[in-house]
Amino acid sequence: MEMRGNPVEEQERTFRVARRSCDQCRTRKIGCDRGSPCAPCISARLSCTHSAVAYSSASTKQRVLISAKYEQKIDGIARDIDGIKQMLQTLQVAEHEFRPRTVSGPQSTQGSPMPLPRDTQLHPETNSEIVWGHSAHMIDFIKAIVRDGASRSTGPEANQVLSTLQKLLHALESPPQALGQRYSREGIASNRDGINMPPQESAVTVLRWAKEHASNARISWLAKLLPLDRFTNICQNLYFSVQDYSEIEFILANGFLSYVFFEHVVVSGRSDYAQYSRCCRDNLNTALSQLPLLIPSSIEVVAALTLGPYTERTDDLWLAQQRLFWAVYRLDKGISLRLGQSSTIRDEEISLSSIPDDPGVRTASIQGRAYNELYSPKGLLREDAERAYIAASLGTELKQCINDTRDAILENAGGLSANTADPVGVVYMQCELICQYSLLTLVLRAVPVSLGAVCSISEECLKVAREALRAHEECITTMRSCKNEPLMLLRYLNWAIVHCPFPPFSILLTHAIQMMDVPEIEHLERFAASLEPSGSTTKPDTITEPHHLYNILCKAARLYLDFNTGPVSGNFIRLESDTIPNIDFTEPGLGRTSVAAFPESRLDEGWLGQWFHENQLVMSVLDENAFF
Repeated sequence: MEMRGNPVEEQERTFRVARRSCDQCRTRKIGCDRGSPCAPCISARLSCTHSAVAYSSASTKQRVLISAKYEQKIDGIARDIDGIKQMLQTLQVAEHEFRPRTVSGPQSTQGSPMPLPRDTQLHPETNSEIVWGHSAHMIDFIKAIVRDGASRSTGPEANQVLSTLQKLLHALESPPQALGQRYSREGIASNRDGINMPPQESAVTVLRWAKEHASNARISWLAKLLPLDRFTNICQNLYFSVQDYSEIEFILANGFLSYVFFEHVVVSGRSDYAQYSRCCRDNLNTALSQLPLLIPSSIEVVAALTLGPYTERTDDLWLAQQRLFWAVYRLDKGISLRLGQSSTIRDEEISLSSIPDDPGVRTASIQGRAYNELYSPKGLLREDAERAYIAASLGTELKQCINDTRDAILENAGGLSANTADPVGVVYMQCELICQYSLLTLVLRAVPVSLGAVCSISEECLKVAREALRAHEECITTMRSCKNEPLMLLRYLNWAIVHCPFPPFSILLTHAIQMMDVPEIEHLERFAASLEPSGSTTKPDTITEPHHLYNILCKAARLYLDFNTGPVSGNFIRLESDTIPNIDFTEPGLGRTSVAAFPESRLDEGWLGQWFHENQLVMSVLDENAFF
């Protein structure tokens, strides 16, 4: 047999064979001796070829072990990220609260910078510090009381006040949250058998009473929304329904009955009618919560949303529509000012040729103009002289409305006999008078004081604020002559204190704090005490009562006076924010400089807007179920 090469060649070829199988053997899926050419290709007389092999450049993979060391590194990274987030949040809060100013601060009469209180010195490591002496108002004053009280040795009563103030601060600084759903959204049409309504006999009784007492203050107001006969027909359809009634009719009937039952309770004092009034009110709120987002803009819907108005077209439709419009106009202007926004009804777009000579309508018009011309973003940019002129013009109109309302009160209370007098009507007119005084206080607050004044609030504004509290005392006295006084007090609070902005209290409290005026604080304490319900049988609609809010603010003022007892200099300072005296809590008796100590250009131009915003914020606590 012929040998295939010598051993040396065999060794060399064996060394060269360190390759993969040839392309032909791999295609035919047969064994290859990896020769060049290989034996199978020689036997089959095929061309033995080898394709180029692309070797991977990747390194050898290693197994990753998640050991304790790696876990510690991951935890450290997570902590660092959390720390960065907290730092960013702190910077944002500090920027919002501090509100950097373009000036360095007020200067004393000697030209040296006025020292800030210890609790408000700016430290780089505490970016969230509040310069309370340079800030607007009530909220920063409460912060200063809480901070200074924490560093003092106080008694149990003071500690309780400080704890309550801390909770109040939390409620004020927390973002507004949607109120919890208080009423069921279960459909009326699908569950009408389970609806609770007052007994038929009681409903008929109050409907007859309302028709006989059409001159009653509240009944006459309801008649402006919808004729009493139409209300009666809707209630009859609800109690004796041959066909299914609509949600709008359900709202109209329950809204009307809730008011009529309430008015009857005030006159008769029947506790069962008070329960019926609350029952209808709950039905009304439940039905309102079920209205769709898009509803037809018919007079029936407007009537239901306003607690009333009109459905059937009659010969008097035009007059009924006008009465309805002016009723909605009054509500819209008052609520818009209360919320701090422009009214949805523009006076320039009213096409009615004549405006009724009614103090309530005129007051509503002034409410809209007061916000647009004084407290809107555009109004806050006005020069002081222009703002003072507008405030004086609005004040003149308001004073005329106040005089007309006072004349109506005297005519109703003194011109009628004891048998025909309407004490409830007098209460409603006195409530309107208090709202007018509050509005006048708000208007006059926009007038800047002259340089050199010892107080940051004008004397005329303080005088009107005290008149508002005196009108409140007269209203409380009249209210005590009515039956079922607690219900009347709740209705009064909802309208005169909560619905309308009530700046007299905050203005007088600011003045008392600046001037260290103890009699003024005592007057405010009597006002707060008068808001407390006389009985425990009536539960308020909200957890936060005005009595509790104003009482705790009076206690804070008392605590402030206790912290700052001692000789006080006769000069006072009007700070950039205009309301809180710049006194170091930890050093009682520090003197204060006059407002003329620094030029007008250094006064904070945003003081009025800050004061209005924070007054609205304090009042908004009454609308929320805040615990403090």
